[in-house]
Amino acid sequence: MGRRIVGKDDAIERISRVIRVRMAQLDFRPQRPNGSFLLVGPTGVGKNELAYATSEALFGTEQRVVSVDLGEIAEEANIIRLGVCPVPGTNNQYIEGLLTSPVRRDPEAVILLRGLERAHASFYPILQQILEHGRMDDAMGPISFSQAIIFVTTRPRREDLPAGEIGFGRATQAPHEAVRRHLEKTFSSELLEEFNEIIELPALTSDAVRRIARYKVEAVLQRLHQRHQQIVVAENVFESMIPEEQVQADGAASLHRTLEDRLFNPLARYLLAHRGRRAIQVEMIDGRLQIQERPRRSSVAPS
Repeated sequence: MGRRIVGKDDAIERISRVIRVRMAQLDFRPQRPNGSFLLVGPTGVGKNELAYATSEALFGTEQRVVSVDLGEIAEEANIIRLGVCPVPGTNNQYIEGLLTSPVRRDPEAVILLRGLERAHASFYPILQQILEHGRMDDAMGPISFSQAIIFVTTRPRREDLPAGEIGFGRATQAPHEAVRRHLEKTFSSELLEEFNEIIELPALTSDAVRRIARYKVEAVLQRLHQRHQQIVVAENVFESMIPEEQVQADGAASLHRTLEDRLFNPLARYLLAHRGRRAIQVEMIDGRLQIQERPRRSSVAPS
C-alpha cells in the first residue's frame, strides 16, 4: 500500500493494525466489521484511494470495493434505497439495495461510504448499528457486515475550520483539536466512538502528487511492456504537467484527467501512427512534450 499511497504511512499503519487484529480473530467484539475507519480531509488527499488500495492489497483487485455516494441519501425518503425493498404494487419483485445487496453477494467487501456529511441524519443510527453490531436489516432479512471493511469519508467545509486549519497541512495523524470539534458538532459522540480509527489526512505536497502520478503512469505502461513495448517518461514531464497551483487547488483529485489530456492523448496519437516502434522516450523540451523513438544501442563492440 505504501507504494500506491504516498505520504500516508501513518494512516496505512493504523489501518493495517486494525485489520490484522480482526483477521486473526483477536477482537473483543467479533460481530463488528473487520475494520471501520473515518477518513477526514479536503478534496484530493487520497481518502477514496485508501479504500481501493486496501482492497488491492488484501484481495489483489479493486473489484471488491462497494462505493456508495451518500449524497444519494441526502433526503430521508431515499434512505430505503440502501437496503432491498419491494417494488411498489408488486408481491415478489424487489429493488436491490445500494449497500446490502453487494454485501450479500460478497461478505468480505470493502465498503466505501463517501461524504458522510451529505447523508441525511437518519442514516447515522443505521451506520452506528452496522459499526457496533455488524448487521443491517432490509426486506430480505438481516445482513452481516462482520467480514466487511468499512471506510467512511467526510470533508469539513472551509467555514467550519479556523483559517489556519484550512488544508490540514500537517502530518497524517488522529484529528487535531479543530477537526475533532467539527466532527463532534456534526456527528454524535456515540457514532464517532464506534470507528476503530478516525484518521485525518493532510493536503498533499507537489512532490507527493507527482510520485502518485508516476506510480499510476507506470502501472498503465506496464501493460504495454508485457507486449514488448517500452516507454520511458522523463521526470520533467510530471513536473511540467502538474504545477504547484494545481496541487494547491485540488490535490490529486484531477490527476487522472490531467494525465489523460496532457500525456496519454498525445502518446496514443504517436503509438497509433508509429505502430512498429518498440522503444519510446517521452520528455519535455523547451516547454513542449516530445515523443520519439529511443536510439537503439549498437551491438557492435568498439574497435
